[in-house]
Amino acid sequence: MNLLRAVTACALAVPLFAQQPPVPAPATTDAESVERPETPAEKKQRLIDQVRRLEEEMTFLRNVESGGGLLANVKQRLADRTLSPEQINDPGGGRVTANAVPPGTTHLPAAPTPKKARLLGDEEKKNLPAGTIFTVDGLPVTETDFQQLYSYLRSVPGGMSEDETKTQTIEALVRRKAAEATFPDGAAKARDRMVQIQQRLNNGEEFATVAKATSDCPSKEVGGDLNFFGRVGMDTHFTAAAFGLKDGEVSGPVETTFGYHIIKRTGFKKGDNANADQVRCSHILAMFSDDQMAVRNVQNKVNSATVDLAFVSEDYRKLAPAMFK
Repeated sequence: MNLLRAVTACALAVPLFAQQPPVPAPATTDAESVERPETPAEKKQRLIDQVRRLEEEMTFLRNVESGGGLLANVKQRLADRTLSPEQINDPGGGRVTANAVPPGTTHLPAAPTPKKARLLGDEEKKNLPAGTIFTVDGLPVTETDFQQLYSYLRSVPGGMSEDETKTQTIEALVRRKAAEATFPDGAAKARDRMVQIQQRLNNGEEFATVAKATSDCPSKEVGGDLNFFGRVGMDTHFTAAAFGLKDGEVSGPVETTFGYHIIKRTGFKKGDNANADQVRCSHILAMFSDDQMAVRNVQNKVNSATVDLAFVSEDYRKLAPAMFK
């Protein structure tokens, strides 16, 4: 399995900004639909489909805008369009409008208001774990979490300043914690599965055998093998863990924006510099949710700054990612 297929199949690398626009369903032009008028049921379905397409367009534009797009004017024109240009009689009685539009509503709900990074209040700080530096939707991130990832990012050439690297570290941690906060039950189940998976590995079962039996990634068909990959393209936490292993070494549970992984490093290629280095790994994945679209949408929440990011001190808040300022 090459890197592109592995990344696509396992959803380890996700476009965090603009997404592809939805493709409208093709219009039907069969003879029957031309020769006879629409029935009430067909007319109702046509209106529902029209509204859904408009909702998809609005979702796309919001995602593009949250990633830095400049489509505000187009978005406004869409927002001003009436979603239910007409109502139809429901044979069952009463009048109905297209699905997902509240009665009396003619426009899509406004996009959530971005939230600025804030400071935690005294009461909020009382029950936090020692060493907490900020929270994401109430989940704590500690100084230890920060330093582990920061050390890796500082070791990679890139021309970023110390503060820029700290901001990049905070953003990666925010993305990870936002996913965990969105799927609390799924995260708990994934952690429990990791305990069971580790036990099987500790009992001597082959990594590939356990991957085929337990992993949520399609790479399980080849024993979890992801082939060679570099430092760009994968989830930051996954990459940091993979490059931190030695050949043949197996990690403990590694949390990413998609779930928990156990990673086995199986090879290394030295590049001309650290950015050109490549590792080969196999992994076992326990996802937070089997709905990959829902998992991906968490990152749109981060892009649009609609998660609650709260810091213990101003020293860290000033390093918050740009979308939270």
